Amino acid sequence: MPVTKRKSADLDAPIWFDGTNINEALFCDEFLSSRKIIFANGAFFTPDGRVTDDLPLRGEIYEELKCCAVNNIPRKITKGFIIKVREEDGTKRYDFQYNDRYGYTNTIGGISRLFNEEFWNYAKLISGVLRYGMPIEKTVSLIESLHLDSESINTWKTGVCRALKQYIVDGTQAKGKCPQCGQENMAYQNGCLTCMSCGYSKCG
Repeated sequence: MPVTKRKSADLDAPIWFDGTNINEALFCDEFLSSRKIIFANGAFFTPDGRVTDDLPLRGEIYEELKCCAVNNIPRKITKGFIIKVREEDGTKRYDFQYNDRYGYTNTIGGISRLFNEEFWNYAKLISGVLRYGMPIEKTVSLIESLHLDSESINTWKTGVCRALKQYIVDGTQAKGKCPQCGQENMAYQNGCLTCMSCGYSKCG
């Protein structure tokens, strides 16, 4: 029967997470004590014997850690700032800075090293076209026209477009016919392509 998870005295977080780092020894102690399982001689053992397939166990460990281990940023943090830092040798890195519930500023350095390189390269391309003045609606069209093979990068692409559409000024005209009434009177409203003739919206 799972034990009640101990909380840190200073954070609304597990005892093994200090807001930035995971204490592996404390995590292992709590994880093992909450299950009928022991670790000995380089293997896990349950009352049924040695664990030969540790994939389900890995999944349980991931589920326990993911609330605090996503780039070491606590899940409860919903906003912060990305800060560009230039090193003495001219190279750049990006840090993440946020305020905790006590009002203290926390900085997690070098989060750029955690980025998927493929996503990072596309992000720099998008940043570049925006900084050089391409209208947001045109940038969205450009991103949507990209033909990418990976399912994960396509999911990322969809998320980027959804985020950018929130910054398109209401009433911005778009090309194309309304799939419902056939009129060429599409415009953005609250980030959604909407037919100004019949009210059809691609957002449902």
